[in-house]
Amino acid sequence: MMQETSSDEIVQPANASGWDDGGIYKQMHFHTWTSLTPQVGNLWNSLYAGVINANRVISQLQADKILWPAAVTKAALAGEIRAARALYYWLICDNYGDAPLDTSMSTELKAATPGKDIYNFLVSELTEVIPSLSEDNSALMYGRFNKWAAKALLANIYLNAPVYSGDVKWTDCLAQCNDIIGFQQVFA
Repeated sequence: MMQETSSDEIVQPANASGWDDGGIYKQMHFHTWTSLTPQVGNLWNSLYAGVINANRVISQLQADKILWPAAVTKAALAGEIRAARALYYWLICDNYGDAPLDTSMSTELKAATPGKDIYNFLVSELTEVIPSLSEDNSALMYGRFNKWAAKALLANIYLNAPVYSGDVKWTDCLAQCNDIIGFQQVFA
């Protein structure tokens, strides 16, 4: 809702009966929303729910409190969850900029982390987990992070690095894209 209604991808005008939901969608489309607009808080809550759940699962994996499938290593499963957490943090950084960054199960309220530090965390996290992720591109990996999904996320982060960090990383973005394209061509 935040990214699409506020762009030219979606327009949600009042319907023929005059229903307009109090003009909420117009606020998004005309960029007149405030911190009180429901979509702003809803997105924040949804993204941090993803982060909290990822932190919980990672913590449980590290403590051997949950089982993982025999066909998947503990490191690979933790890598998938860390990549998913990186996706949530990328969306947080992309939509809000500075935001609390916490990879623990702490209930302590954290201060905002500068967007550049979140960017550095994302690059480091994805670079670290990509080698442990599966290269499988079959139905078994549907809805899960494999190596290629993580590389696509990293490419997007590099593409937007000038916004997040002030650094230009287009060569790094291209390298990730070329890896993905090269793999897809082998199996086409």
